[in-house]
Amino acid sequence: MVQQSNNFVVTVATSLAVPKLLDYRLLADIAPKSGAFVQVEVGTKVVCGIVVAVQPVANYDGAVKKLKPCTLLPDVPAIQPQTLRFMRFASKYTFALPGDPVRAALVAGQVPEKVAPEKRLVASGITPKAQTAARQKVLDTLTHNATFYTSQSDLAKDAEVSTAVVKGLLDQQVLAWQTVADVAPEIDIQLPDLNPSQAAAAGQLASCLSQGQHQTFFLDGVMGSGKTEVYFDTIARILEQTEDGQVLLLVPEIALTPQLVKRFEKRFGFVPTLWHSNLGEKARRRHWWQIAKGQARVVIGARSALFLNYQNLKLLVVDEEHDSSYKQEEVFRYHGRDMAVTLGHFWQCPVVLCSATPSLETWNNTLSGRYQHLILDGRFGEAELPDLQLVDMKEQKVGRGDRWLSAPIVEAVKARLEKGEQSLVFLNRRGVAPLLICGGCGARSGCPSCDASLVVHKSYLICHHCGFHEPIPKKCPKCDAEKLRAFGPGTRKIKDELASYFPEARIVVADSDSVKTDRQMGDVVTAMEKGEIDILVGTQMVAKGHHFPNLTYVGIVDGDMGLARGELRAAERTFQVLMQVAGRAGRALKKGTVSIQTHDPQHPLFDCLMRMDRDQFLKMELQSRKLWQDPPFSKQMALIVSGKDERAVAYAAKTLAGQFQVGDAQILGPAPAPLAKLRDKYRYRLLVKSKHKMHDNIQKWLSGTNIPSSVRVVVDVDPVSFY
Repeated sequence: MVQQSNNFVVTVATSLAVPKLLDYRLLADIAPKSGAFVQVEVGTKVVCGIVVAVQPVANYDGAVKKLKPCTLLPDVPAIQPQTLRFMRFASKYTFALPGDPVRAALVAGQVPEKVAPEKRLVASGITPKAQTAARQKVLDTLTHNATFYTSQSDLAKDAEVSTAVVKGLLDQQVLAWQTVADVAPEIDIQLPDLNPSQAAAAGQLASCLSQGQHQTFFLDGVMGSGKTEVYFDTIARILEQTEDGQVLLLVPEIALTPQLVKRFEKRFGFVPTLWHSNLGEKARRRHWWQIAKGQARVVIGARSALFLNYQNLKLLVVDEEHDSSYKQEEVFRYHGRDMAVTLGHFWQCPVVLCSATPSLETWNNTLSGRYQHLILDGRFGEAELPDLQLVDMKEQKVGRGDRWLSAPIVEAVKARLEKGEQSLVFLNRRGVAPLLICGGCGARSGCPSCDASLVVHKSYLICHHCGFHEPIPKKCPKCDAEKLRAFGPGTRKIKDELASYFPEARIVVADSDSVKTDRQMGDVVTAMEKGEIDILVGTQMVAKGHHFPNLTYVGIVDGDMGLARGELRAAERTFQVLMQVAGRAGRALKKGTVSIQTHDPQHPLFDCLMRMDRDQFLKMELQSRKLWQDPPFSKQMALIVSGKDERAVAYAAKTLAGQFQVGDAQILGPAPAPLAKLRDKYRYRLLVKSKHKMHDNIQKWLSGTNIPSSVRVVVDVDPVSFY
């Protein structure tokens, strides 16, 4: 017989992919809080979970004897009720499993082990036996930098000396290792004066903050208008007025963090806590605990940082809110921007969405009054907007051989080199070239597991969908001809072409192949700031958020590539990217110029772009969306039906469509997905559109339709891509 006293039944969301919450028996002196972490058995696995409900054993309807016991993790701070409600909402809204948000809140599905306190290098106060310029550089770097140096090589790199210099100072005990206590950081706020429009925006945020209410703001300003300084002002108020208030600043990708972190250090005197996929294991474990204990006052992170264990969240900021990378496309499909607004609602705190080129959803919510509009005037300081020019590629003799840059771009880059100024040549691709095509039979190299072409990267071919890769063959596998040619421009091809024109120029590539970590991106940013790069060849990772005072020219190689995709958001994304990359030019006192190569200069998008008339473009797009009742004027859910047997997949998709009865909703499809085969599985898509909420009806429809066990159906709520 189960002892009744001190026994509780806890309902747990585990970190595993199980379709429901699970009940366990817990022996404890007092009832645990909802949000407490427990260790449980699921089958033969021992995993972590979060308690979502608690009841005495006496109140339990089921057979208590059949329940497995679980273990409370008492030293782990519990998930706060606001975050727990948010996690439950997120899983239901996105049709995810209960454990998907739990897994996002943990490290590899577990509460991470604590790590030993870090040790940092500090100056001991002892004078070197022989002072040299190199040694003084090391001491100056330690004294004037808020960064904690936990390795000799990092300090040597920032001080621009050899590691031997740092080691010599350690040997002389001029430097020493000091244990860094896990406590809240020391704050030294140094904010600049705000201009009138910045001060007005900061004042409205301060008012909302003081009232302890939730409100979503759209912070609107052209590139370089000083949006960062506005939300920095709000962060400063939280740090000054609360002892434990926390701030989450979301960024769309790690490429934005190095310069932002450096700027943050300068303004606040401490290093913010980072959270993104490229963090090392020790740093990830340490940061997880700092956030959970409330020691991390400001977190700068990617979308997954939404699910961390905050103790007292006071402000959320979503930088570059329009960026499509906020949408997670696999497994747990959620939109970081929308979930940030929801998290702010549960915590009853302000949410600030920042962009110079807002998403249509944010713009429509602003026009309707749902979001409060904060407008900044012009560029900060004396910087001017750049001049734009279109280059009609139908009149240019390029695109043959290895030549992809038009004469206007080449001449403009030459002029900047002569002036000692920097140029950015932007490409919306990566690698050496997109496709490998046979000049004999015209065949493209395709992936054996996906309905996709392989892409050339240096000396190999790769599939960006499943990861398949192989060396570039010498002969065509279909016709045996030795006429394989990499077709189309890529970052390295553009670099080679520029090097042929300007052999003395210092040319650097920044794309996802060459820049894989925030430190590597930081190295590129530092080199640009120091004038060590003449021409930067980059992809979208350099299009946003960076400030290079001596960068006065931007040449865009493939201005209309995004328009060819035929997707709902093709024009919107293309306009955003082009506006963002154009905004890199002339951000200081020197006026910038931007050239855009296009095969369709008459497209209405370019008319708005040339006039920098963002509002007119948004108006045109909203009119088109309203005409077709597309988002933001309707809700959409995409269904992806997949499996290894194509006939079974097609039959299941048709069965779903045939049994569709969801209020006034409309269903489109089924049809083979644009990427009809992925990782050896065939794929069909259906799209459901409605003006009203339809979650409950969709759930009934799916649960009432008989789908073979060999076929998987995934729901993508508010889809962004349609591959």
